[in-house]
Amino acid sequence: MDVLEVGQRSFVFSFHEPFLTNVYVILGQKAAYLCDTFLGPDAITQILSWFSENGYDLRRFFVFYSHYHYDHVWGTCTLDSSTVIAHEKCRDLLLEHGESEIQEYGESMIGDVTLVLPNITLRLRIELHHENLIFWHTPGHTSDCASLYDSEDSVLFVGDNVESPIPYVNTPDIDGYLKSLESYLEMDWDLLVPSHDPPMNDANLIRENIDYLSRFWSEEFDSSFDEEATSIRHARNLATVAKCEEMGKSISLEYLRRAREIVERFVDNPTAIKLLKELDELSS
Repeated sequence: MDVLEVGQRSFVFSFHEPFLTNVYVILGQKAAYLCDTFLGPDAITQILSWFSENGYDLRRFFVFYSHYHYDHVWGTCTLDSSTVIAHEKCRDLLLEHGESEIQEYGESMIGDVTLVLPNITLRLRIELHHENLIFWHTPGHTSDCASLYDSEDSVLFVGDNVESPIPYVNTPDIDGYLKSLESYLEMDWDLLVPSHDPPMNDANLIRENIDYLSRFWSEEFDSSFDEEATSIRHARNLATVAKCEEMGKSISLEYLRRAREIVERFVDNPTAIKLLKELDELSS
């Protein structure tokens, strides 16, 4: 675990196994705020131990979920009686998918996990003026995505909405996703904290993600990627969008066809082989 001290009151804790994940922590006036809680109690215990070893006495906790996915919520059960802030859809999606994700991804758990649901939900935004914090709905990676702006230390925490080389897309609302990313460019921040990339001081990755999403619907775009892994991720995004209920059957089949044409170029890649099997099931 690496620790980056930011400004006067904030810290980025970076875990590298099984994949890079950042937990952003703010020491507010009345509580410590943890932005996402990674894969389980043992990870959060490491963070709390670091604070204790460095002379901090943390007693009250607020947790912010950037979205409902397992690798962002599993560690919350370590924090007794914590307040959990998230978008209102996050609570619904955790109720719908939380237990099945435990079954599907349980091998990734770091400690024994009990799901903790949000107990304060937002529709558009929540502002904590006394802490200089804004939480607001930024649909994108998932429909429940929310972001946090820490104006005191000029930090923007964006969860999985910004990711290299391209984001994972789980909703057909590409226009909404683009608006969320564009809103990040309008804010006055010095440090951008994505969940799965190193913290950064510039907006280059945001712009690259905007470029990707702005061309997402174009079939001519499918063959433009230099890296095999990026092409396969794009195919995965097409397949995921095709599964969404909002898509008509003919449109869904079109995106499944596009996804298949991409992954068939990489038949020796295990990830591509797995995706091909999924595409067969979806097309049948």
